[in-house]
Amino acid sequence: MNKRHTEQNRRKEKQRKERWEPQTRLGKAGCLIAVNIAWILFFSFILTQPSILKAELREVQGKTNYDTIVVGDSHGETAVDPAVLDKELGTTSFNCSRRIMPVKDIYYLMREVCYHNQPKTILYEIDPTYWRIPGISLGNDTSIFFAGSDPKNRLDYFFNEMLTQPFPNFIADYRLAPRNASQILGTVYVRLRPSYWRHGEETIPMIMKALYLGANYEYKGRGFRYGHSYSLHMDTLYKPVKFKVSKIVPENIEYFHKMAEFCKSKGIRLVCFYSALPPYRLLRENENAANKYYTDLCKKEGVEFYDMNYLKKEYLDRTDMDYVDLDGHMMGRLGDRQTKVLAKILSSDDPSSMFVDSYDVVLKDLPKDEATSGSVLLKEARRYEKKKREETERALDSPEVTETSYADPAEADTL
Repeated sequence: MNKRHTEQNRRKEKQRKERWEPQTRLGKAGCLIAVNIAWILFFSFILTQPSILKAELREVQGKTNYDTIVVGDSHGETAVDPAVLDKELGTTSFNCSRRIMPVKDIYYLMREVCYHNQPKTILYEIDPTYWRIPGISLGNDTSIFFAGSDPKNRLDYFFNEMLTQPFPNFIADYRLAPRNASQILGTVYVRLRPSYWRHGEETIPMIMKALYLGANYEYKGRGFRYGHSYSLHMDTLYKPVKFKVSKIVPENIEYFHKMAEFCKSKGIRLVCFYSALPPYRLLRENENAANKYYTDLCKKEGVEFYDMNYLKKEYLDRTDMDYVDLDGHMMGRLGDRQTKVLAKILSSDDPSSMFVDSYDVVLKDLPKDEATSGSVLLKEARRYEKKKREETERALDSPEVTETSYADPAEADTL
């Protein structure tokens, strides 16, 4: 009797398990998905850089119709002051340049901006550095295009770009990098502020501080980042890189063609320009090769191109000390001066008269002290680094540390 009763109980238990097994598996799968979603959201919250571009687009999408838009990367942020441009030309302009923006990203940015404005002119600041970078950079500002307000742009971005990314990059809006980890406290502080979620321009100085940009720059409004002090840390110094056409990613050429076609279809004047670089770079790199390449490319696309490095000395004289760093991010004073010259170019009937036609003349017009002794800024940075190292050694009471090996100015052109 007991044996029969036990057997019945076993059968009932087995039937119950078989009946609930699908639900149990589904529940486990749901829990796993929920945990992964929570994981992604948490790390996106603490690691994804707060978006300056999102705040700028909120302004661009407002009531003002901007007739002149500047696009580009971080050099463009410091190179064109909309307030100066408007004063010189009577325009209404906004600088939408943002750092780490390959050509493909700028194309989508241009489309998003033009969804809310009918610009007459788009100024594209070309930086060859980002022509060597393939595709979009998920985890940076560009991922906001999927959440943009232009439906067609949003769908194109999703199907043509996001779905082509490796799976982890597609689902996660953050990057596990030492720099991102070092910014966690600042990032979390910004994201907890109600003003950040309103995406107003007033949040940009706060974001710049969180990204360690506040020490050397001041946000002046309408996308312009005003450089006011030198970035003297050795890790910010620029090591010369030779321009090579073979290093350019073909898809960037393809998307530049799309940019030109888009502007033609909208009746927009597309003007490309290459910001003036520090003498340190011009003396050690083959910028004449970059000039020739982009002159030919823009001519082929039927758009204007102006290399500000070829400006006559009376229009834009400068030294390395006019830059925040040797990469070429301008001090605000130089950015304002270049903007005035750019305004003259845009309104001139003969802009070619403002430029020299030989790279030898460009080099000849550079400051003599920088041509003979290297960069003043580089020497100042090394002096700063040495002082900091000596302070650390004294504090630790440790033996002198051998100086880190950095390229000597005299040997830099071999890099």
